[in-house]
Amino acid sequence: MSDQSPTTDPTPPDEVVADDDAAVATQAPAGPTRTFSYNSQELAEIDASWTPEQVRDFWAGTYPELANAKIKGPDKKVGADGREMLSYSFVRNVGHLG
Repeated sequence: MSDQSPTTDPTPPDEVVADDDAAVATQAPAGPTRTFSYNSQELAEIDASWTPEQVRDFWAGTYPELANAKIKGPDKKVGADGREMLSYSFVRNVGHLG
Protein backbone atom coordinates (compact mmCIF):
# COMPACT_ATOMS: atom_id res chain seq x y z
CA MET A 1 0.00 0.00 0.00
CA SER A 2 1.28 3.49 -0.83
CA ASP A 3 1.58 6.33 1.68
CA GLN A 4 0.79 8.92 -0.99
CA SER A 5 -2.73 10.22 -1.21
CA PRO A 6 -4.33 10.12 -4.65
CA THR A 7 -4.31 13.41 -6.56
CA THR A 8 -7.47 14.64 -8.14
CA ASP A 9 -7.87 17.00 -11.03
CA PRO A 10 -10.22 19.86 -10.03
CA THR A 11 -11.43 20.13 -13.65
CA PRO A 12 -13.95 17.51 -14.73
CA PRO A 13 -12.70 15.67 -17.85
CA ASP A 14 -15.52 16.92 -20.09
CA GLU A 15 -15.12 20.61 -19.10
CA VAL A 16 -12.93 22.81 -21.29
CA VAL A 17 -11.05 25.62 -19.59
CA ALA A 18 -10.52 28.64 -21.83
CA ASP A 19 -7.08 30.14 -22.04
CA ASP A 20 -7.26 33.86 -21.18
CA ASP A 21 -4.91 34.82 -24.03
CA ALA A 22 -6.99 32.89 -26.55
CA ALA A 23 -10.19 34.52 -25.28
CA VAL A 24 -8.71 37.99 -25.69
CA ALA A 25 -7.39 37.21 -29.15
CA THR A 26 -10.81 36.12 -30.39
CA GLN A 27 -12.69 39.17 -29.13
CA ALA A 28 -13.79 41.74 -31.70
CA PRO A 29 -12.06 45.13 -31.57
CA ALA A 30 -13.82 47.50 -29.17
CA GLY A 31 -13.93 50.43 -31.58
CA PRO A 32 -11.42 53.15 -32.29
CA THR A 33 -8.52 53.78 -29.95
CA ARG A 34 -8.41 57.25 -28.41
CA THR A 35 -5.27 59.26 -27.81
CA PHE A 36 -4.94 62.46 -25.78
CA SER A 37 -2.16 65.03 -25.87
CA TYR A 38 -1.21 68.27 -24.21
CA ASN A 39 1.74 70.48 -25.08
CA SER A 40 3.12 67.82 -27.48
CA GLN A 41 3.05 65.22 -24.70
CA GLU A 42 0.86 62.12 -24.97
CA LEU A 43 -1.40 61.53 -21.97
CA ALA A 44 -2.72 58.11 -21.06
CA GLU A 45 -6.41 57.40 -21.38
CA ILE A 46 -7.48 56.42 -17.89
CA ASP A 47 -10.76 54.68 -18.75
CA ALA A 48 -12.21 54.09 -22.21
CA SER A 49 -15.70 54.80 -20.89
CA TRP A 50 -14.75 58.35 -19.79
CA THR A 51 -15.69 61.36 -21.89
CA PRO A 52 -12.88 63.61 -23.15
CA GLU A 53 -14.00 66.14 -20.51
CA GLN A 54 -13.53 63.56 -17.75
CA VAL A 55 -10.05 62.70 -19.05
CA ARG A 56 -9.19 66.43 -19.12
CA ASP A 57 -10.49 66.89 -15.57
CA PHE A 58 -8.42 63.94 -14.36
CA TRP A 59 -5.22 65.31 -15.90
CA ALA A 60 -5.96 68.80 -14.52
CA GLY A 61 -4.80 67.37 -11.17
CA THR A 62 -1.31 67.03 -12.69
CA TYR A 63 -1.49 69.97 -15.09
CA PRO A 64 -3.66 72.67 -13.41
CA GLU A 65 -3.73 74.76 -16.59
CA LEU A 66 -5.93 72.04 -18.15
CA ALA A 67 -8.83 72.91 -15.84
CA ASN A 68 -10.13 75.43 -18.37
CA ALA A 69 -8.51 74.00 -21.50
CA LYS A 70 -10.44 73.53 -24.70
CA ILE A 71 -10.68 70.09 -26.25
CA LYS A 72 -9.70 69.93 -29.90
CA GLY A 73 -10.79 66.90 -31.84
CA PRO A 74 -11.43 64.19 -32.48
CA ASP A 75 -9.11 63.98 -35.46
CA LYS A 76 -9.45 60.62 -37.18
CA LYS A 77 -6.23 58.77 -37.96
CA VAL A 78 -5.21 55.23 -38.86
CA GLY A 79 -2.70 53.59 -36.55
CA ALA A 80 0.24 51.41 -37.57
CA ASP A 81 -1.92 48.33 -36.92
CA GLY A 82 -4.59 49.60 -39.33
CA ARG A 83 -7.10 50.43 -36.60
CA GLU A 84 -8.91 53.74 -36.49
CA MET A 85 -7.67 56.20 -33.87
CA LEU A 86 -9.39 59.29 -32.52
CA SER A 87 -6.89 61.94 -31.46
CA TYR A 88 -7.81 64.66 -28.96
CA SER A 89 -5.66 67.62 -27.94
CA PHE A 90 -6.04 69.79 -24.88
CA VAL A 91 -5.36 73.45 -25.69
CA ARG A 92 -4.88 76.04 -22.97
CA ASN A 93 -7.09 79.09 -23.05
CA VAL A 94 -5.02 82.22 -23.45
CA GLY A 95 -6.52 85.07 -21.48
CA HIS A 96 -5.68 88.72 -21.09
CA LEU A 97 -5.58 90.41 -17.72
CA GLY A 98 -6.55 94.02 -17.24
